Amino acid sequence: MKKHTLAALFLASSVLSAAAYAECDEKGHKKGGHKKHGAKHFTMIDTNEDGKLSKEEMLQYNENHFTKVDADGDGFISKDEMKAQHKGKKKRFMKMDTNNDGEVSDEEKAAFKEKRKNRKADTDDE
Repeated sequence: MKKHTLAALFLASSVLSAAAYAECDEKGHKKGGHKKHGAKHFTMIDTNEDGKLSKEEMLQYNENHFTKVDADGDGFISKDEMKAQHKGKKKRFMKMDTNNDGEVSDEEKAAFKEKRKNRKADTDDE
């Protein structure tokens, strides 16, 4: 029962997130910025690439996300785990936003990924 409740909660949050992206575009935020992120998010969830999200795909995505956030693996997400996940995302965003304009361009994201890849290659060589 609890598992279904959690799945429903995550499903609802994903749907609300998509609505929030659409609302941002209507309010005049940078055109296409949120829409582009939403499209990438959709593609990531649509594992069978049929252009539609099934209940199973949404549940699997949310299960994977839950597992990632539940750092201690106890089956619950504590406030500390939620804060840590948010803090990590914010820190990564700030590292990527090299011109400090509050947005991460495709170029900044590519440069960040390249830098991480090079750092990983350097540690693998040791």
